[in-house]
Amino acid sequence: MRPAFEDFVGAGAVIASIAGTRRTPEAETAAAAYLDARDDLEQRLSECVSGRELAERGYDIDVTWAAAVDVSHTVPVLVDGKYVSAPPPSPAATSAPSRRP
Repeated sequence: MRPAFEDFVGAGAVIASIAGTRRTPEAETAAAAYLDARDDLEQRLSECVSGRELAERGYDIDVTWAAAVDVSHTVPVLVDGKYVSAPPPSPAATSAPSRRP
């Protein structure tokens, strides 16, 4: 078994985007790994074992796609054995809660 660089850095990208939360040492390490790799993310993903395997099989475009940050506007949801786009959140779910003075 080998560590999956792409999964670790991908998790770090999500974690790094969430501000104001307390993080475990593992989460902090993943976020730091992403922040270190983000300026040349596609290159790093291309050089990791999984990236090289994808390129060898003719799927190098998948690495380019995986390195794209903040391009998706939906979350996949598994429904009846297929992934579909999640419905948009209701306005109530996206509005900030009011704060009492």
